[in-house]
Order: sequence, then C-alpha cells, then structure tokens
Amino acid sequence: MGLRAIRDRARGGYLAEARGAVAVDVAAYARDLKSYVSQLSMGAERTKQRYDAGDPDVRERYKNYAPSGYPWKDARIDVADRVRETKRNMEGVARQIAAAVGRVEVWSGTPLMVRPNYRYSENHWGAEMRPEGAPTDATVDFVGGRNAPGFTLFSDGTVDDVLDAGDRDFFTDPAVEADYFALVSELRSPGSTARTGKVVTLFTARPRKDRAQYDGAKAIPHGIFLTTGEDRAYRLGMDLGGERDVYRVRIDSRHLVQTLDAGGVREYQAVGRGTVPVVSIDLVA
Repeated sequence: MGLRAIRDRARGGYLAEARGAVAVDVAAYARDLKSYVSQLSMGAERTKQRYDAGDPDVRERYKNYAPSGYPWKDARIDVADRVRETKRNMEGVARQIAAAVGRVEVWSGTPLMVRPNYRYSENHWGAEMRPEGAPTDATVDFVGGRNAPGFTLFSDGTVDDVLDAGDRDFFTDPAVEADYFALVSELRSPGSTARTGKVVTLFTARPRKDRAQYDGAKAIPHGIFLTTGEDRAYRLGMDLGGERDVYRVRIDSRHLVQTLDAGGVREYQAVGRGTVPVVSIDLVA
C-alpha cells in the first residue's frame, strides 16, 4: 500500500472518529416549540368554543368564516414533525462540522455539540418563540467546562459570533482554543489549516517595554491584534495608552482570524498554540 493510500485510510478513520465526537441536541428547541404550539392550540380552541357558544365579540371578528380551532392531537403531530425535520437539519450541520474537523491537521479531540439556532420575538408577556420553519442555522458549542466556547454557523456557510483569542472567560485550555480557531478557519475556508496561506503585511502596536521580545522575533504571541492600516495601528496604540512601538509584521494568513472588515481596513488576531510564526517583524516607530 502506498504512502498516499495509507494516509487517506488513516484520515478516513480519523474522520469517522471525528463524526462520533460531534453530537446533536434538539431537546431545548423541542421544549420551546411544544410550549409555543400548545399555547396556540389552547388559544385557537378557546376561540372556537366561544364562537360555537355564540359569543358576540368572537362572532363579530369572524364574520366571513368560522374559526377551525387547533386540537392538541393535531398540534402534537405538527410539533413532532417539526422536531424531526430540525434534527435532520442539525445532523447535516454535524456532518459538515465533522468534515471540517477531519481536514484539521492537528486536532486535540474536543467534543462538539450542534444545537438549533432559532429566533425569539418580544410580546406583551416577554419573549416568545418564532418558529419560521425548521431551523437550519446552528449553534456549535465546544463541550466541557464553565463558559465553554461556541459560535454560530448559518445555513449559507457564514460563521459568526466568533470569540476573541485569548479570552480567558472562555479559553482556559490552549488545546481547546487551538481547536476552536482551526475549526472556524476550516469552515470559512476549507483546507486553509493544511495549505500554506498568503503572506500578508500587517501592523501592530506593542508595549515599548516588550521591545526585546519583538525585535528580530521569529514568532509573536497568540492572540495579539494586527491591522492592515499603519495609521490605524498608531491610533490603537494611543487608545491603549502607555508607550508603544508600531511594528510591520509579515505573516502567513493561515495564522490569522479576521475580526473586522470596514472602511477599507481589516483587522485580525494571530491564532496558534502559544506563539505564532512570522516571516518577519520590523520596528516602524
């Protein structure tokens, strides 16, 4: 068996393992949907009873047709059908996530949970559910620990609600943090974690007291922010306060996660396991 065949077979087994680590949970959605539809059913049945009893207010409201009601036995079937469809949708998302995990070169095995992402609207009594078809958007959570990290994956492939690297409220394990940003990168750009990216030139403002750490460095700390605009780096440095140096950094794009794209300026965070390699870093001012 050739090297490529061995590698493909090994990755196939790994992908099967990865799929096993991506679970689906629709329990909360099912509870919320059942509660919402049961209230619709009770309201519709109450209206029909009042109509049948000759209530003048209801008769006035339904001049042209009689309300049909919504028996709970019918509503319960509708709930079950919608939950089954939602579960199928989330299983499709789980397969998409598992395939992305299978493309990550170094994966620490963090278990993942896929849940429906659905909207609520406000009414006079607070928040109520808005079931506009079976949800196709998903929340992807990294399982384990307090404040486990997660993000939103929309049905059009957009990844949103991505956390900041280095946020210790969510990332207490460097391996989980590395898995998180590798998965985000793979979903946004399949194959990006394995192939060499494009070398881009960015700028960052770092504390002057750390000059020895950055002068001639081959790597920068995980989690620092960089921007395409030199002027933007100066302004950010002033906003942060203290004496700061601005550096020009040439870095492989696969080590970056984009945090802003507005007004012709893009901003990024460097992501990696502890430190992130750079092609070069030079002091600008």
